[in-house]
Amino acid sequence: MAFSPSSNSQSNLPQSTVRYYDKKFRENLKAQTPFVACSERLDLPMKSGNQYELFMYVPLAANTTQTTEGTVGSGISVNVLTTTSTIGEYADYANFSSLSLATAIDNTVENVARELAYRLGESLSGLVRATADGANAVDSSVLVELGATSLTAFTTLSLNQIRNSVQSLAGRSVRPFDEGSKTFAGVIHPFALGDVLADNSNDSPTS
Repeated sequence: MAFSPSSNSQSNLPQSTVRYYDKKFRENLKAQTPFVACSERLDLPMKSGNQYELFMYVPLAANTTQTTEGTVGSGISVNVLTTTSTIGEYADYANFSSLSLATAIDNTVENVARELAYRLGESLSGLVRATADGANAVDSSVLVELGATSLTAFTTLSLNQIRNSVQSLAGRSVRPFDEGSKTFAGVIHPFALGDVLADNSNDSPTS
């Protein structure tokens, strides 16, 4: 029971200001890392150098010119496109003093390992996204309407936008991500997906 005014308070009772930690750490928020799922993994064998070379033949155009009877025509000369990936290394580490591990109230090493695993997922997803955004540096005919990293401009996701995106890929003879179902892979931001789910107009994606 306390009387007012109190002759004793926290100012002169330091033992009343001891900090108590809840030993159950709250889970922090982590973003999704979906871009790796839309890519195909390529393995570089050990001791094979630091450059990964990709190549493909330039498709030959149709021949609509008849040959002259009894005449041997000119041979076909093919062209090859190449692109080089220089292999690098990404690394992080965290070390701990023996005193910190002896006094910490949580399983510090395990918890930090989880955070580093998430950092790895973010790194892989970010690298794939950056490669996709820069695809026109490899093939100048690739259309970049809006980079995935853009935060200042947006394209509302509509049924027409979905159809146009799919058919623009099909029109360029891009192979489906899944040959069996003839579907293409893509990543939809939650905000854009919200536009789709909120659109109840005629011919909307969900109507």
